Amino acid sequence: MRIFAVILASLLALSCASAPRRPPTGVTPIPPKEERAVPTPTEERKPESPGVKEERGKEGADLLQTKFSFFVAAVRKGEKSAVTWEDFEGTPYEERAHFLECIMKEKSSSRSASLCYEEHGKRYVDGGALARALVLSLEEGERERQEKLAALIREKGNESLSPREYFALALFRISRGDGPGALKLLEKAEGMDRDSLLLARAQAYLLSGELEEAEKSLEKLTQAGRKRDEARVMQSLVRGEPPDLEGLTPALRQAAVVWTARKLTEEGRAKEAEELILRELEKADSPYLRVALGSAYFSEGRYRDAAEQFRKASEKDPSLPEAHLNLGIVAEVFLDDRDLAIQEYRTYIELGGARKEEVSRWLRGLEILKEMRK
Repeated sequence: MRIFAVILASLLALSCASAPRRPPTGVTPIPPKEERAVPTPTEERKPESPGVKEERGKEGADLLQTKFSFFVAAVRKGEKSAVTWEDFEGTPYEERAHFLECIMKEKSSSRSASLCYEEHGKRYVDGGALARALVLSLEEGERERQEKLAALIREKGNESLSPREYFALALFRISRGDGPGALKLLEKAEGMDRDSLLLARAQAYLLSGELEEAEKSLEKLTQAGRKRDEARVMQSLVRGEPPDLEGLTPALRQAAVVWTARKLTEEGRAKEAEELILRELEKADSPYLRVALGSAYFSEGRYRDAAEQFRKASEKDPSLPEAHLNLGIVAEVFLDDRDLAIQEYRTYIELGGARKEEVSRWLRGLEILKEMRK
C-alpha cells in the first residue's frame, strides 16, 4: 500500500533594513525627528493573557485530535490516507499513530508490516509489537531474522513476558520442530485468541507425537472456529490421510506437503514422496522440503543423494537442527566420514536439538575412536 506523505510548508519571516536616503541637491535637509524605529508586529502585540494562551493551545489540541481521528478512521476502513504517523511525531499521539501505521501495512505486505512492528517494538520498547513482528516473520520464512526477533523478546526475561510474547515464542519453537518446548510456552499464553491457541497446541502435540491430544484440540476447532480449514488439514495429517492442498496458504501448504511426504516414506512409498516434494520445490525452495526429500532418498538407499539434500537444507538454514542431525547420521553410518559426523553432531547439540543428550553420547564415542586412531 502506498503511503502518501503530507508536505507541510514552513513560513519564513523576512525583515529588510534600508539605508537613509540622501536629499536632492540644493534642498535643505529637514532635521531628523527623534529616532523612532517602525514598530514591528511583535513589538505592537500586547502580551497574551494566560486565558488567551490556554484558548489557543486548546484550539491546536482540538485540531490535532481531529486529524488523528481521521487517521484512525482510514486505518479501520483500510483506506489510503494522506496523513501518516510522521504527522504526529513529537505529540501525545505519536506511539499510537506509528502502531496504526503498522496495522495499515499488514493489509498489503506481511514483510513490511513485520519490519514496521519491529521498529515500533525497539523505538517504544513494546514487547507486543516485537511479538507481532515475529509471528509475521514466521509466515515469510526469514529464518535469520526470526532468530534475532526471538532473542529480542527473550531479553526481557520470562517473568516480564506477556501472553502475546509467550505465544509468539511458542510459534517460533513450533517452526523449529520443538513440540515439547512449544507446549511449555503455550501454558503461559492463556488469554490469547481461543482458536489460535487450539491450533498452536494441536501443532505442538503433533510434533511431540501426542496424536490423541492433537486430535482433541482439532476437534474443537472443526466444530466451531475461524481456523477450521487449518484444523481439517491438521486432522488429515494426524489420521494419516492425504490433505487437500488447494487453497492453503504457502506456509500451511508446505507443512502439509512435508508431513504427507514423511507419511508416504514411512509406508514404503518413497518414490511418491520424492515426486510430491520435487513438484513443490519447483514453486519454492525450503530447507524443510530438502530434509523431507533427503529422508525419501535415504529410505531408497540413495545415501549420497540424501546427504546432498541434508547439506543443502543446512546451508539454506544453518539453524535447522534436523538437517545437521540427519547429515551427521548419514556421514557416520553410510559414508564413513567421521569428521563430518563429528562436526554435524556438534552443531546439532549447539542448536539445542531435542535429542541432544542422545547425540552427545554418539559424539563422545566418535571422539574417543578418533583419539585411539591417532
